[in-house]
Amino acid sequence: MGWNVSDRPSGNAGGTRKRKRGAKSLLADVARLAEVSTATASRALNKPAMVSASLRARIGAAVETLQYRPNIAARMLAAQRSWTVSAIVPTIQNNVFASGLEAIQARLEEGGYTLLIGSTGFDSRRELHLTEAFLARGVDGLIYMGASHLGEVYAALEKSRVPFVNQGVFEPEGAYPCVGFDNREAGILAARHLLGLGHRLIGMVAGIAQGNDRAAGRITGVREALAAEGDSNWWAPIVEQPYTIEGGRSGFRALMAGAVRPSAIVCGNDIIAQGVLFEARERGIAVGRELSIIGFGDLELSGQLGLSSVRVPTAEMGRLAADYVLKRLAGETPPHATHVNISIVVRASTAPPL
Repeated sequence: MGWNVSDRPSGNAGGTRKRKRGAKSLLADVARLAEVSTATASRALNKPAMVSASLRARIGAAVETLQYRPNIAARMLAAQRSWTVSAIVPTIQNNVFASGLEAIQARLEEGGYTLLIGSTGFDSRRELHLTEAFLARGVDGLIYMGASHLGEVYAALEKSRVPFVNQGVFEPEGAYPCVGFDNREAGILAARHLLGLGHRLIGMVAGIAQGNDRAAGRITGVREALAAEGDSNWWAPIVEQPYTIEGGRSGFRALMAGAVRPSAIVCGNDIIAQGVLFEARERGIAVGRELSIIGFGDLELSGQLGLSSVRVPTAEMGRLAADYVLKRLAGETPPHATHVNISIVVRASTAPPL
């Protein structure tokens, strides 16, 4: 919960005071009802990890009984903090980002912070605007997706000295802190899965690479995996599309319009893969027998559709990103780069070619 207050009790120190209907409860009242000291009550609300679970439950019950609400303004003034952290993501329509945001929010709440969310719509200038707006409002930390941001964004962050972290990428030698995985390796992993099944004509419907280091990394990985096999007959055209169902459909139509049709397709994420799957089925193509498709992100719907995918521990990544910011705010020095593991989830959409 992470609440605090500067209120002090007055009078009737021996028991819970009688108060008028609607009167505001004080922290001291919470402490009396829970039969703990005011310091312990404050510690439970501000730094819950320092208090036992049974004690937190008792104090929490007292909070609910008294309908206690903290004096947020006093708390901010005393700590010289806003007790807020912002997460800026490309979109909240993608379930992968939504899952990560839930994990970020849960971890921040454990540390006594509130999450503010900004969505850029994959627009770098909008990301800059959101960064400047959040910094102007005094956020205590920021969490970003990817490491590809305008120079003005990094300049504003460095000037503010507010702790921040990039998630969804792993660059241990990079200049900025990160939590995630190597997207190039993810592309290699997906392509090698199809190569291992025996596919020779492999295409890709990728996300738009400009301004998106994650999409660019996956494209690079697919190309490297195919080039490493040394067979010039293996065909890997790249079609870039928005991360939408229609983007997947459009990308599939573009691949099918070529002189040589692929027997397998790597998709930049699961939403694109779903679009490819729907378009293929409408054309009467048997996915998994005549055509193999692999996505990225392992969305819940993909499991229902039988789509193979590169699984990313999104919730773990969000929790670790939030944890990085919390540790910095606590004066600690967390690792500069934290790696999370990815894996292939094999389902019916990928199989050896006919």
